[in-house]
Amino acid sequence: MTPNPRHWASELWQRSRDRGLQTHIDVLVDATGLDDYPLLTEHARQSDPPALFKLLEQTPEAALADEGPLLLRLEDGHAGWLDELLERIDCRRHLMLLFSPWPLPRLGEHLRSCTQAEWNQGRSSGVLRFYDPGLFMAVSDMLDPRQSRYLHAPVSSWHWLDRDGRPRALAGHYQAHETPPLQAALRLEAHQVAALRAWSEAEAYRREYFVLPREHGLGGQESLLQHLVQAHLAADRQGLQDFDQRDAFVAQWLREQTPGPGFSPAGTSRA
Repeated sequence: MTPNPRHWASELWQRSRDRGLQTHIDVLVDATGLDDYPLLTEHARQSDPPALFKLLEQTPEAALADEGPLLLRLEDGHAGWLDELLERIDCRRHLMLLFSPWPLPRLGEHLRSCTQAEWNQGRSSGVLRFYDPGLFMAVSDMLDPRQSRYLHAPVSSWHWLDRDGRPRALAGHYQAHETPPLQAALRLEAHQVAALRAWSEAEAYRREYFVLPREHGLGGQESLLQHLVQAHLAADRQGLQDFDQRDAFVAQWLREQTPGPGFSPAGTSRA
């Protein structure tokens, strides 16, 4: 049984208080596609709003700052506002909770730097969507040890709901007397980019062809995505670049690798 998001967040926050760790909780909201809840408008209406930090401000993507990752620090008086937020948005797609002793401006600047990624020997750059609950573990697993320590340095623990609505958590690398200098960007190697691309392609394939876990003998959306990621990595190993060829390969891979009846895109193709 999956928890009510409000109960989940309330229990995490209370547990932190009971342990004497900290009284605030930090909320990281991916505002991309957040059409059902005007978060910034609601935030502006509050008489005592939570402190807010827009991660994409002062980056090459600054024009999208209002629609990108938003970091909010909630104190005890903001519990009602958090309840409303959790009721109004799909937490599985848009929200992460984290605990950090760092002051909000320093935490925000650090996480802002983590949104900036370079690859192709610095010739390409873009946003690293670690703040997307569906990609957080993929990003964390993809980073090398040094990069991982940097991302997690200010955080005691991360919390989110996975695609099946189940609570997930990951310990950070917070050290009381360790404050790493800001980096301009995280430099990714080709294999790291390929790993992230496989997750994006797996999600696109699932939505394009309405793939269901039960069709492949799987118990939920999370295990389905991991299965599809392996299929797309196998397509990479075959050197397949054409969309139609990749989709046909993935469909065949699923038929061969899963105990269910398999899935066929039935002649549909992606442009």
